This record gives sequence, structure tokens and C-alpha cells, in this order.
Amino acid sequence: MRRLDDANQSYVPAGIIGDMEREFGVRITYNKAWRVKEKELRFLHGTPEESFQKLPSYCHMLTEKNPGTIAHIELDSNNRFLYFFLAFGPSVRDFREYMRPIICVDGSYLKGQYKGTLLVAALKDVVDDSNQLVFMLDRKKSIKRAITRLFPLSHHSTCIWHIEKNLIARYSSSNVIFLFKRATLAYRVSEFDQFMTQIRTIRPSMASYLERAGISTWSQAHFVGNQYNVMTNNITESLNSVLRRHKSFPIISLIENITSLIKRWFYERKSASTKCSTTVTPKIDDELRKSFDAGATLPVRNLDELVFEIGIATELCTTDLINNTCSCREFQMRQIPCSHASRAACAKEKLLYDLCSPYYTT
Repeated sequence: MRRLDDANQSYVPAGIIGDMEREFGVRITYNKAWRVKEKELRFLHGTPEESFQKLPSYCHMLTEKNPGTIAHIELDSNNRFLYFFLAFGPSVRDFREYMRPIICVDGSYLKGQYKGTLLVAALKDVVDDSNQLVFMLDRKKSIKRAITRLFPLSHHSTCIWHIEKNLIARYSSSNVIFLFKRATLAYRVSEFDQFMTQIRTIRPSMASYLERAGISTWSQAHFVGNQYNVMTNNITESLNSVLRRHKSFPIISLIENITSLIKRWFYERKSASTKCSTTVTPKIDDELRKSFDAGATLPVRNLDELVFEIGIATELCTTDLINNTCSCREFQMRQIPCSHASRAACAKEKLLYDLCSPYYTT
């Protein structure tokens, strides 16, 4: 039972058979090991039916004890369970006030008796519709239709990792996959066009597939809206991976484990932020150092008080420290100083931290 209670470890019937023989000298069948596992799981977590019956009162306590938390149960026309939505108050408040307005959406199939899907998503009650809001999707048409209906002003981007997986399965050509990655990360349309021309020359069918996927959803250069530096929904993939052994639990046990996980994450992030030596997060601090190093030797020429020409003839960029823009487009798209902006800031003795979006601060 102790091993079954550890959700971070897998305890399969074969393991039970081995432990019984080693510790007690008793040999049992696979069927008996499976049945005893099911019985002990019911003892530990209750039955799925009991868990669904307790869900309304559990939701009531969640919202009572956690201000701002939204817990909603939707029933069908026959008064049967349809879906359950949960958003924790601290998560809602922090998203609205401090986080980049990007929501990654992905689904993961549950393995319990009644199946279902664990979906990382958002309701209108939690997030306001806005043309600043971006949803990162994996090309599931049903999810896209629902988001379009609920958030008509928002923009939709496609996870480039999902597209890359499809390309590998269809074409398995490493040099063309490399060109695709370069195309996705290009900031200028002219640069993007160069990579797409090369892809079209080598693999016309792959270029056609990428065009059908919607260039404006996976290309930084063509995307309408601001993705900052979010190009994949790997965060939801990570959540699905962490919860992979919990997905067979009754619904309340599943929620309890998600709650525990998020509380731990909040604590760890808070502890990490108090140890930061600068105003921005460590990852952004590293990126600023790289930008500074890359721009340190670039020629610089003043065009105006805070407007500069940076670089040499073949790679000449205009950087504006008033509007925080650069003709390379990286500065305004990521809202982190590019190498040209770093060089300009250095010339005017400006702190790079002051040129970063508040979203990147600790």
C-alpha cells in the first residue's frame, strides 16, 4: 500500500508479484496481483462513483477557502456530469496582473473507469477577450472553434514543436527540418521568405503542407499579435507528463494532486525569485548577457538623441530607444533588447533591464 500511495512511482502487477515472493515467499497470479492493486487503490482514493458524488461539496469548500477560485460543474440535459472546470484564485490574479497574455492549450486523455480528457484551458470568467491575448494550440480544430467563439478578438498561434513532429513523420529530412526551424524563428519577412524558398526548392510538398498549416500561425515574422518568446506549448506537455500516473485516479484525487503540484510550484518560484540578484529572471539575464556580448563590437552612429544606426553596411539596423524598436524586429517582438539595442543602450549608458518588458521581471 505504501508503494501504491506514492503517485510518483509506478507499481505494476509484476512488481507486486515479485515483492510477494521475495518478502513472503508466496507466489500469486498476475490476475490476483491486478485485483489486489485495484482494491487497494479504491481503499486509498475511493471509487470513481463516490468521487463524483463528493465533487459538488468539494468545489464548495475549494471556493470558500481559496478567494477568487472558480470551480464549476457542467451537467448535460439529463442532469449527468459533462465537465468540471477549476481555476485557482492566485493563478487567476497573477495571470491578469503579471503574466504574458499567452495561454497554451493541450489535452491529455484520462485513464480512469470513465475516461475523459484533462484539458488545460480557460473560461471567459477567468480571462477577458482582448486583441493582446494569444492562444497557443496544437491544431485541434474543435479547440480552435471553441476559442474563436469565446474569444473573437484573440490571436491563435500553432505550437512549432507539433508541426516539427508531423514534418519528421512525413518527410524525415533533417536539412529541411532545420530550414523550417530557421523560418519559424526569423523576425523579418524577407528573411523568412529566403528560408521558405529553399524549402520549396528542396521539398515542394513540404512547403505546401506548411502553407496549408497557416503561415501566420507558426511564423514569428507573419504572426499578428505578440508571442513574446513563446513558440511552443511545452509547458502543458510538461504538466501532462508530471500527471501521467495520476490520470487513472478518481476525479477528486486527481484534483488534489494537481492542487498539491501547483502549490509546490508557487512556493518554489517564490523562493527562487527572492534569490535573484537582478530585477529580471535568470533566463532573461542570460539572454541579455548574450545580446550585450554580440553587440559589444558593433559600430554605432547617432541619428538622433535616442535613435541609432548599428552595424555595418550589409547588416545595418536602426534602433530607437524611445519606442523600443529595431529594424531587425527582434527588440519589439520579444520585448527584450537585441544586440543592436544593447549596443545603443551601452552608448547612452542605459540599463538593459530598463528596456525589458515588465513581464520578464522577478
